[in-house]
Amino acid sequence: MIEHIENVAHITDQRMLLAERLERIVQHRPEDVGAYLTNIAKQDTQQDFLTFDEPMMLVHGATDFFEPFAKTNDRDFDEHKTNAYALVIPGEEPLSRHFRGLEEASSPLHHILKTEIVSKETEQVLEKAWYNEVIATEDRDLEKVKQLVGRNLNVTEKDFRIR
Repeated sequence: MIEHIENVAHITDQRMLLAERLERIVQHRPEDVGAYLTNIAKQDTQQDFLTFDEPMMLVHGATDFFEPFAKTNDRDFDEHKTNAYALVIPGEEPLSRHFRGLEEASSPLHHILKTEIVSKETEQVLEKAWYNEVIATEDRDLEKVKQLVGRNLNVTEKDFRIR
């Protein structure tokens, strides 16, 4: 499938940036972009999507394998770059999309919510997972601050309040 789509889009140089490849595909057969990204993700990671028991995501060029959806979204995305992702939700067909920097979306989750490519129930599951990850990350960061302050400024644990 990858070879077929690249032949149709006249992609001959495999070192071409993914954003350039996507632009060529969009010009010739825009309906093939999602299948192209999903197949690249399958080929590159060799992961079995059927074993996933939670929403998993790969961001092309940013992650080397599928990671939990929330963890993958808890990163900064380049505002000047085309960001491409593949999302696997257990029991559903994988889906892949792309967006151009902050002009279209700030993260894959933001892009998914803007484009309404999944059901409202799935949106809620994805949002909840992401919010839980953000809270967990903040809690870990606060614990590190608490330890640093306690060590360096001699503040006792009972004098340091978190939330």
